[in-house]
Formats: sequence, structure tokens, C-alpha cells
Amino acid sequence: MESPARPKCVSCNMTLEYLGQLPLRTGGMSGGWEMLIGAFADLDERVVSLDIYRCRNCRKLEFYDYDLSLPER
Repeated sequence: MESPARPKCVSCNMTLEYLGQLPLRTGGMSGGWEMLIGAFADLDERVVSLDIYRCRNCRKLEFYDYDLSLPER
């Protein structure tokens, strides 16, 4: 999906610079569960990609889900 026009920084209203996509792991289990039940701990694991933008002025990072890949809550 193509991302919309570049967003503006919520802090200083400058146009944000696109840095690319960041794969983000959601779901699964960590810690002792993985040692206890092995690969079954990661059955509900997903990887979603978030679009990352940075403000050149204040260095703030902002994340957007333009592909709507995060689960609904």
C-alpha cells in the first residue's frame, strides 16, 4: 500500500523524513515459557511492519501503520 503524503511533526510542525519500515514482532511468549514448551510458545507470533518517520528539526520519531497490519483491539 502506498503511504499518504508525508506527515508533519506533532511537536514542531515540520515535514517528517521517511526512514523506511521496521519489522515489529507481536504475540508469542518470552522468558521461561519458551524454554518450557519450546516452539509452541511462538505459535501466535506475527511480524508487522511499521512506517518510521523522523523530524529533522527536533529528532522525534513517529510510527505509522499505513498497511493496517496491526491487529484491531
